[in-house]
Amino acid sequence: MTKARTLADNFAADINGITAGTGITGGGTSGTVTVTNSMATAIDAKGDLVVGTGADTFSRLAVASTAGYLLSVDSSTATGLKWAAPSGASFVGASAYRSTTLSLTADTVVIVTYANESYDTSGFHSTSADTSRMTVPSGKAGKYLCIANMFATGGSSRMIIYPYKNGSNVGGSPNWSYVIDNRGYGNAGAMTGSWVMDLAETDYVEVGLYSATNTATLQESTFQFIYLGA
Repeated sequence: MTKARTLADNFAADINGITAGTGITGGGTSGTVTVTNSMATAIDAKGDLVVGTGADTFSRLAVASTAGYLLSVDSSTATGLKWAAPSGASFVGASAYRSTTLSLTADTVVIVTYANESYDTSGFHSTSADTSRMTVPSGKAGKYLCIANMFATGGSSRMIIYPYKNGSNVGGSPNWSYVIDNRGYGNAGAMTGSWVMDLAETDYVEVGLYSATNTATLQESTFQFIYLGA
């Protein structure tokens, strides 16, 4: 025989109260019960963010007031985040040059030295020791663009710019992109060589200049060494 349900039985089987949990407000035990998502009410404008501030806590991070700002980590703020202007990439590199002429030896690659600098952001070059070298310092391993500009006079045969790495000639693909020998006017003219190298810390790069005749003279030269990134 089935037991008749009492009022107490019916009450126990029904929902008889709503309690607000984390992130919810409102609730009640009778009548019309309203609950509200308090995360939603924290938002005041388009682009606002709701950000955790600790265990089971959160706060509103207002949208950036300036277009183009980026969201970055900042432990000093209440939310641990902040809007900030993007930082521009800083140029890293060196440019060295010669102020004296250099006589070239016939059928020989001569390593060009550079006793002067236009700029050097990170100690790549020295004007007093090993002046031919651009050396990768600590923390700057990666890819480098090397550009050598030459102006030479004399000679009747071709000249070639060669890249050197750690004392060894590494000319040819893929280390250089082009070399121009343009000595057509009075056997004088400009040459440019450029190449990209993947270098480790303490690696060094030099510029070698080959001439087929010993009557040639290097009048001017610059060597640029530009960090492209890791």
